[in-house]
Amino acid sequence: MPRHVSQSLRTVRPSRQTVVPLPVGDAQFLCRRARAQQRRKAYAKAVRLLERALQLQPDDAEAWYQLAEVLAEAGRFAESNEALWRLQELCPQWADVWYFLASNYAYLGAYEEAEACALRYLEREPQGEYAALAHDLLEMVYEELHPADGPGVPPQHGSILQRHEHARALLEAGRFHGAQAILEDLVKAHPEFLPARNNLALAYYYTGRLEQAVATAEAVLAHDPHNIYALCNLAVFCVNLGDWPRLVRLTQQLVKLVPLQPEAMYKLATTLGLLGEHAHARFLFRKLLYWARMEEAPLLHFAAVAEYNTGHPEAARRLWEKAVRLSGDPVAAYYLQVMEEVDAGMRAAPDVLPYQHQIPLEAYEQVVLLAPQDLPEGLRNDPLVRASYLWALRFGDEATKRRVIEALAQLGDSEGEAALRQFLRDPDEADDLKVAAFLALLSRGGDGRLATPGDGAPEAEGVVFTPFSLVADWPPAWQEVLRLLMVHCGADRHNPVYREAVAVWCTYVFAERPEPRRIRKPAAWAAAVEYVAAQRAGQPVKQKELAARYGVASSAVSRIARLLRVTLAKP
Repeated sequence: MPRHVSQSLRTVRPSRQTVVPLPVGDAQFLCRRARAQQRRKAYAKAVRLLERALQLQPDDAEAWYQLAEVLAEAGRFAESNEALWRLQELCPQWADVWYFLASNYAYLGAYEEAEACALRYLEREPQGEYAALAHDLLEMVYEELHPADGPGVPPQHGSILQRHEHARALLEAGRFHGAQAILEDLVKAHPEFLPARNNLALAYYYTGRLEQAVATAEAVLAHDPHNIYALCNLAVFCVNLGDWPRLVRLTQQLVKLVPLQPEAMYKLATTLGLLGEHAHARFLFRKLLYWARMEEAPLLHFAAVAEYNTGHPEAARRLWEKAVRLSGDPVAAYYLQVMEEVDAGMRAAPDVLPYQHQIPLEAYEQVVLLAPQDLPEGLRNDPLVRASYLWALRFGDEATKRRVIEALAQLGDSEGEAALRQFLRDPDEADDLKVAAFLALLSRGGDGRLATPGDGAPEAEGVVFTPFSLVADWPPAWQEVLRLLMVHCGADRHNPVYREAVAVWCTYVFAERPEPRRIRKPAAWAAAVEYVAAQRAGQPVKQKELAARYGVASSAVSRIARLLRVTLAKP
């Protein structure tokens, strides 16, 4: 000590030999010291302190939890899970452990284990503190799982996430009815798996079943009132239903949210853009670009649209240029060309751009005016084109529905067939439109027989059978007329007489509902139907020959034919 320091200070200053004892045998003290080291990100020191605390108190649940937390922050996820499993043994009633395990397994790439733990948590705590995060984690995890089967073949023995991923792939491909069937099974078997419910709501929406879409979204919100995906879906549904008061409330709720998960932020940003909240959408898209470092072509395009719609065309141009530079995105290239044409005075600047990652048609609702072969290349299987067809089939006028029925028949796939089947089951649709839909199905060949499934009757190759489910509610005699036509006409979809006969008979059946005429001799009616159909198809046949082939009297064929013509002549 310097000589000029007074003696009084010498006496006040504590001796260097003074030792303050630390409670190194106190586990709680060690845990507090570990927390301080954790805040400084000195994870190795924190782990050593916690291990010492657990040596003193091996069954200290708080210490095990803190150790798992520190190890996870340090990126030592496998060791963190070892601590969590020990914690689960000590506190089996604490459901949150399952979420922490799921999170660690996801970081380790053990997606099956992550799925199992997340679902276990949701079973225990469907509205728990981490429920929303668990659903987000499941969304993230299933994106990492890819089913071994192709997109057209559903995985038969896959996990929940594999089947859900397959359904989501069908949605993205515009196979809405196929996705709906898978998702309905998943929701029935696993009602706590909310991502499946959210996508089922979308499947209902795309097929025009708005009431069911809304009910499904509301069911999700009953489990999780803050589920971003359900809130976004419901807002879009309200736009189509014209439920403006509810839409205002939902929008006010959505603009206040800033999700932490990139996928949820993406969903919210695109939804707010669709709702016209472009400034909020721009804010979220910017966070995704600069915080989450996501630079996929669709995101770059959506961010560019948000920039343009908020009055920043140059920022939009830079994002489109980046999308073209990174992946050669044709949509971005299209909009860059639009910008050049605007600059050159060749076209007026659009007021608002749509949040759709595709080269737009002039008016998308006009798609239904085009037959599938007339669609621009690349749009025939576009999901939005298919959605336009399905919406028009449900909500269009009669002329539009007729065009859509023809278009769905020309598409020639299971999605079109499912849409036509659903149309036939709708009691509110006009009978003549149902006849057109029935014939459209017939032109595709159907997938069943006019008999109870499992009756053992063989299917002849090249023969077209009428789907039994479509005529199951007909009186037996009416079904017998159709069966006799199939037998005697040769049920080939390329046979114009057979196709016309089915059209004639279906027209008569629908005209006679709901009080069907009693038919005592189906063979006579079938012969008369073929007689009228042959004339309408330009291939007339003699009445006596037909009567002999069906084993009935010629006079009966003549009398019934007159009845059929009267019905067909009605408007």
